[in-house]
Amino acid sequence: MSLIHRLCRPFFPQGRSNGRDSRTTRLFGQIKPSRRAAFEALEARLALNADFTFLFGTASTAVTAPAGTTVSIPITAQISSVLDNAAEGAQGWSMSIQNLSPLDASITSAQPLLAADFEQTALTTGTGNEGVVHASVLSFAEPTVLSEGTTDVLELTLEGVAPTVGVTETWTIAFVDGLQGPGSPVQNAVTSQGMTVVPELFSLSIDVTGTGPGSEPLFEFLLNTPDTTITAPAGSSVSIPITAQINSMLTDAAEGAQGWSMSIKNESPADASIVEAASLVADPSFENTELTTGINNEGAVHAVALNAGMVLPNGTSDVLLLTLEGLAPSAGVSETWTISFVDGLQGSGSPVTNVLTSQGMSVVPELLSLSIDVTGEEVINEPLAISIDDVTILEGDAGTANAIFTASLSRAHNQPVTLDYVTLNGTAKAGLDFENQHGPLTFQPGQSSRSVVIPIIGDVTRETDETFIVRISNPSHGAIVDPEGQGTIVNDDALATVESVVINDGSDQRSTVHQVTVTFDGEVSLLADAFQLTNELGKSMAVNVSSSVLGGKTVSVLRFTGPDLVGDSLPDGNYTLTIHSDRVLDSLGKALDGDGDGINGGNRVDEFFRLFGDSDGDGDVDRADRDLFRRTLGTMVGDLFYLDYFDFDGDGDIDRHDRKQFNDRFSNK
Repeated sequence: MSLIHRLCRPFFPQGRSNGRDSRTTRLFGQIKPSRRAAFEALEARLALNADFTFLFGTASTAVTAPAGTTVSIPITAQISSVLDNAAEGAQGWSMSIQNLSPLDASITSAQPLLAADFEQTALTTGTGNEGVVHASVLSFAEPTVLSEGTTDVLELTLEGVAPTVGVTETWTIAFVDGLQGPGSPVQNAVTSQGMTVVPELFSLSIDVTGTGPGSEPLFEFLLNTPDTTITAPAGSSVSIPITAQINSMLTDAAEGAQGWSMSIKNESPADASIVEAASLVADPSFENTELTTGINNEGAVHAVALNAGMVLPNGTSDVLLLTLEGLAPSAGVSETWTISFVDGLQGSGSPVTNVLTSQGMSVVPELLSLSIDVTGEEVINEPLAISIDDVTILEGDAGTANAIFTASLSRAHNQPVTLDYVTLNGTAKAGLDFENQHGPLTFQPGQSSRSVVIPIIGDVTRETDETFIVRISNPSHGAIVDPEGQGTIVNDDALATVESVVINDGSDQRSTVHQVTVTFDGEVSLLADAFQLTNELGKSMAVNVSSSVLGGKTVSVLRFTGPDLVGDSLPDGNYTLTIHSDRVLDSLGKALDGDGDGINGGNRVDEFFRLFGDSDGDGDVDRADRDLFRRTLGTMVGDLFYLDYFDFDGDGDIDRHDRKQFNDRFSNK
């Protein structure tokens, strides 16, 4: 019997067959008995030198979840192959996968991932038999094979209950021969070029830890809306903006969420539904958001992966904007509209689980629902007032972030209300600081608020906080009482710092010190006494400061004066240069970040020395310095070998007076 026949046969109870089973019997049953033994021996020999591996893949092998909650872990069964030539790839296979996890965890679904001429997959049950069996033949008619490398062939879901707080369980599945589905026991095997190959078999273990109050890191999925008590004219349409949020309560900023998936179910009365879902995440590497429909499937699913290196910050982050819309009940009647995070809603792909990823680990967050009480009232004909609110938002360093304004009606109207909106420049300019937006805005009957989203453009330019305006006009009903919403863009760019401090021209020599050059990383204002130079005795040295702006950066050159100078150099000794942060102000009037901790304040302190004769800055005058000095002895300004830092008295030549000063400091090393 051929391997393809053997792969298929365990899925048909004794006495049953189908067309393909009969076909494989006819095709492979023609092998002569004299050759069948050699064929089977060759199969066994190949099995001992298998180039195939059965293995599992999953997003993370460490999962944390609130104690007692349901944990769903997607797992992929894979075939990995190393081939001498492309024709040796797997043509068919059978898999027997046993669940070896604790009693409260089981394989709840199994879905094949490849199209095949024959495929059968079944969950198995019973003591020692719990798991999945799976068989597939890619093609009966053509030599279709898997290519070299790793191929996903089966998607599994391992589901169970998270253990008690602080307890870790190991959930394990493994390729184990002999599990039995509807037919005979199944073996783990591959067919390649009509021969049986026994692959190398791997297991997968996942550590599942129960969490509770005080566990870290801790995340929440929650839902927020401006008002959980709404009154609207009976029978009118009520539209409620709801924000899905992730709350991170962390001790380490690196532990923030790197990606997540959300499954949000509408559990409101039949006349209320989620009609809109829009992601609020700027520039993700992956994002998909869909509304879902059908019995027990009405709601929204949302998945995001942030760009490499990005995580959500500590605190609460808005990630998804929903609109829950329905009809207000009869006058005097109250209804509770509810949406909740519920695993398993399905959009165009597989069912979605509420989970996030932090530091490569899957974490099941605490899930919070939102209930809104909606009460119907009698229709009254009081004047309709229209307004728009103000918004403050951090600028950001790159990409865009959304400033969300809310235009409001004093009450829901029983007819559509339309108006126009437009952005206007203030100190912030369209195209530079925010994206220009304009258009109509419509409140449907019963709707009392609408969002106006303005993208804010991030940059790293130091500037003052800036403002712009969103103006509303031309209402079809009612009167505008507050026509302008002010957007305030809060500058969050880095403070001014010292880019470099250079002694002399940046060379190593400390034989003379004529000047110090300080370069800031941008343009700054220098107040009196911004620089202080002291010697090792704490005595202040007189300094002349000359500053200019080069390439958008302030450059200050410090030269020295006073009776202690030798020539125009500082005398021998150790020195400390202090740049006082409160005397150096950036373009916003903020003090220098002198110590580089990201907070304005903190002085910049640099230490250096002067030692005549030290040409290489190693802190002594040794033979290397002497050899160089001898070469310059007797030269003067303009000569080829003249070095001004060996001219102790600054008289333009290297003579016996300079030699005496050199010899006084020379140490024969």
